[in-house]
Amino acid sequence: MIHRFLFSVAIASLLLSACGGDSSNSNSAGSRVGASAANTTNPFPGYQSTLYTGTSNWLCHPDLFGSSNVCNGNFDSTAVASDASATTLSYTPAAAPPVDCFYVYPTTSIDLAGNSDLNDDLQEQQTTALQFGRYGEVCRQFAPVYRQRTLTALGLTTFTGALGGIDIAPNAGEVAYADVLDAFKEYIANQSEGRGFILVGHSQGSGILRRLIAEEIETRPELMSRFISAHIPGTNVLVPTGRDVGASFQKVPACRSANQLGCVVAYVTYRAGDPQLDDPRFGLSAEEGKQALCTNPAALAGG
Repeated sequence: MIHRFLFSVAIASLLLSACGGDSSNSNSAGSRVGASAANTTNPFPGYQSTLYTGTSNWLCHPDLFGSSNVCNGNFDSTAVASDASATTLSYTPAAAPPVDCFYVYPTTSIDLAGNSDLNDDLQEQQTTALQFGRYGEVCRQFAPVYRQRTLTALGLTTFTGALGGIDIAPNAGEVAYADVLDAFKEYIANQSEGRGFILVGHSQGSGILRRLIAEEIETRPELMSRFISAHIPGTNVLVPTGRDVGASFQKVPACRSANQLGCVVAYVTYRAGDPQLDDPRFGLSAEEGKQALCTNPAALAGG
């Protein structure tokens, strides 16, 4: 059920190019990149997670080494142009990245219950490496294991939906969100050191981060001041028709330039001729006067 998407670490590089900008601009990176704990208020003082303390239950973490860290590896990639020509993109991790990235992987678990367990399997590991590995070029990487709504539950619910709309795991989404919120609070309170951060996700992970932005980040100035951007393709971020903000988010608009901070990159892609286009589940809004945001990562200004 994981639909195809184009995922580009280039957006992180573009947005971080603002680090050398005019610090007099309230939207500049000056207050967001390389902030120190000494001058940044902790919005979760005294918070201590029982699941995510230290390196417990993390796929990627700066204090995980070797094969224990899914984000350690060779992430050289191949770029294929429209004329089918291929170019190798070499990967070099940043020696001293100025910001952090917090990633939530998509629906990938094939555990048999409604929610996955906290044992990361090959699916979680490979998906995280493929989607998030190259972000090491620009940031310290944090990726929690979480008890997500499983592919098993999604498939069975889709099947029972044809028989009357029975959800076999109605609380699965709340369990998943609670884990990610717990990991995020632990990261902010005890591991972020007041640094600026980028949120990265896809599909279920993007949906969870969309809620996190609306409920936690937009409501806390101390987090908004450190929030660089969110890269959350594969879910619907709703906006009033023709606008960049105002429905899913009240403060976080679409990213429209490389110098813009505190913004979101959100889109959904389908291959040409995809059968899902006959009745797409993503990319449309059922709410009158609203549309799903579509930010082209290759052309932030639009067009």
